[in-house]
Amino acid sequence: MPGYLEKTVGEIAAEFPGAPKVLEIHHIDYCTGGYHPFRDACRVAGLTAEEVLREIQQTTSPSTLGEENWKSQPTAYLIEHLVAMHHVWATENVPLIEALLERVEAEPGHASSLPSITRIRRLFTRMRHELEQHLRKEENVLFPAILKMERCAASSIPLPRQSFGSVLNPIALMESDHDTDARIWDELKDLTYGYTVPEEAPESVRLLFRELQKLGTAIHEHTHLENNILFPRVVGLERGLRH
Repeated sequence: MPGYLEKTVGEIAAEFPGAPKVLEIHHIDYCTGGYHPFRDACRVAGLTAEEVLREIQQTTSPSTLGEENWKSQPTAYLIEHLVAMHHVWATENVPLIEALLERVEAEPGHASSLPSITRIRRLFTRMRHELEQHLRKEENVLFPAILKMERCAASSIPLPRQSFGSVLNPIALMESDHDTDARIWDELKDLTYGYTVPEEAPESVRLLFRELQKLGTAIHEHTHLENNILFPRVVGLERGLRH
């Protein structure tokens, strides 16, 4: 146990497939705040690192291993999974939420059941714009570069010069995007009362809150997989190719 207690929150989240659920329950940020020491993050949450780690280890049973244990999956497979998530968001989740926002805003009496609907819609529009740009940069620049690095490593050939220099540069941009997305989702969560539906709200609001929470959770997973698993792996890969 002592070795794990000296790790960061992100390293713990990457190490144990059951960790994200436990950290979510205790409101410990393992995505954009994954660089914080695990001990410190637990103390801020009013817990000891020992008791949180014990809970994580109990939650991570053999049944949680396998495909969910992304740290052991090949890079190409992890990227394929991330791209598949992107396409689901673009073709299913985002259009559905936009339609629900229009429906709620057009309904008579929406101001009494959800007075913040206009602000929610503006924030979501901003989030969609940020997300679209982020995904384009990943799919067109970063992911192909990572796969090229993988091929160089597998063939033991020198890494060619990249247009962006070190892979640390685009990764820093992606992490900055993740920080921006996290702030937007925090605002959306506040405006939706933590996705708690007001008693007098119509079914359209219930659907809207459910879909917003679903997409927010998916984007949270995306951030975790990149910040805590993919990016550290790629930085290590580049370091090995440069030396």
